[in-house]
Amino acid sequence: DVMDVCRQSGPLSMYGQEEWLKLCYKNHTFIPFVVADNELPSDKKWVGYAALSNIDHIADKTECSYVIHPDFKGKGYGEEVIFKLLYHAFYNLGVQKVYSDTFDYNLPEVKMRSDCGFVVEGQLQRHYFKRGKFIGSIMMRMFREEFDARYSDRLSTITYAESKPL
Repeated sequence: DVMDVCRQSGPLSMYGQEEWLKLCYKNHTFIPFVVADNELPSDKKWVGYAALSNIDHIADKTECSYVIHPDFKGKGYGEEVIFKLLYHAFYNLGVQKVYSDTFDYNLPEVKMRSDCGFVVEGQLQRHYFKRGKFIGSIMMRMFREEFDARYSDRLSTITYAESKPL
């Protein structure tokens, strides 16, 4: 189920995973996140993966992506992850645009992102090879001012931990 929404062609080997992690440490255009729920039992805390990638500080934009484990879909994790990715991108990285790229057959994801405030910018035809054929991609985006307007009530309640010396 997860591979059906990922751009990579198949699961990574252990070596491939290690090489990918090394690249993450060296690369300043990619920030991976683990999606966890601390209220779940210790062996079930991990519910997904998220990332900000292709971070471009010249054009002030970044791509966001995430995957929620199939056992945890439909429980609000996706919407929360999108909010937190957007918040981090706009308020910590200081970008002005966050975009995403979704397979054209993944209409539930397009709807969910739309419900979270993303706007469809266009479609790329025959952009990926998946499911044994060429498939399209739906490009979506959100600007900082759209995020601020959409989530103004939530942003006003965010509190920051007091800074303490190490």
